[in-house]
Amino acid sequence: MRKIIKPSKKKRPPCGGLKNTNDEKNLFRKIQTEYCGIIQHDHYITFSKQKNIIQYRNRRMNTFYKNQTAP
Repeated sequence: MRKIIKPSKKKRPPCGGLKNTNDEKNLFRKIQTEYCGIIQHDHYITFSKQKNIIQYRNRRMNTFYKNQTAP
């Protein structure tokens, strides 16, 4: 019976960039977290502006209706 020889797993050769897959994963997580934070902040600003516009419009309409005299 012949012995089956499995090919040895070779580590990735070190290139000029990231050498460890964990480094790549951590970097990706950092970038993803920063990107999500920027997007959430942008949505928050947009939502706040829309909310302020609606509140301003409602206040204007309330004062308009209060100032109306009944016939």
